[in-house]
Amino acid sequence: MHKSKETIYVILIGLLPAQYVLTGYDASAHMTEETKNADKASPWGMISAILVSTIIGWLFLIAFFFGIHDYEATIRTSTGFPIIQILLDNFNKELTLFFMCLLLIACWFCGLTSVTTNSRMIYAFSRDNAMPGSRWWHTIHPRISCPLNAVWLSCFIAFLLTLPYLGNTIAFVAITNLSTICLYISYILPIVCKLLYPNAFLRGPFHLGIFSTFINIIALLWICLIIVLFVLPPIYPVTAITMNYASVGVGSVIICAGCAYFLSAKYWFQGPITNITFNKEKTDFIIKTF
Repeated sequence: MHKSKETIYVILIGLLPAQYVLTGYDASAHMTEETKNADKASPWGMISAILVSTIIGWLFLIAFFFGIHDYEATIRTSTGFPIIQILLDNFNKELTLFFMCLLLIACWFCGLTSVTTNSRMIYAFSRDNAMPGSRWWHTIHPRISCPLNAVWLSCFIAFLLTLPYLGNTIAFVAITNLSTICLYISYILPIVCKLLYPNAFLRGPFHLGIFSTFINIIALLWICLIIVLFVLPPIYPVTAITMNYASVGVGSVIICAGCAYFLSAKYWFQGPITNITFNKEKTDFIIKTF
């Protein structure tokens, strides 16, 4: 029974690499205001990202898992990065360097996408006066027509988040886990609202029809499961070094965000600024206060 429980735990923890691959597919939704036919293009962009990430990510993970020759040696590699050791075990140094360059290029594009979406969200929040110094962050640069200040803020915050790695890798791992967990927590909110208040949403040209409720329930259950998995310690026995501190980070974020809303924003934040006028005679758009 003890061995069976260990196997189940390993299988559940093994879901995490695949879940990392499927993170951030909502990036196209953050750029909808700049997208033509956004009500169709944005959902299809998200679906395309999921399909591509599933296929390419699955092949990528399978290749690396089968490339592990000695698990203990891979974990304790002198390179400091198990992925480099896996490549060295299967290829020569030249090919390993080539593949690592490809991974670095992929990481660079991933970072570029993150800066784009993060700066776009900073611009949107500051435009709605929901950030300190909002006037500064949503200023559009006259020559390049982009919120340059928001871009620099996004880069600066990302730089600060990498600093813990210089002194404490545990803190850095907790931060990376925290970013993924918080993303999925943010996915929960619209799903729950859709399930509780289905009539408060205007159905667009892209929808799930009669399968909407079922798919939303499955998505909600799955997200709740992986959030729990992301905060579990990957190694037993649990010590100060092997402890997964992501749970502490998530709790801190929730407490800080809750205090910020109930003690301050609740009394002055009026919601997003809209620039679209709805004609009640031509639409079924319903506005409700939750």
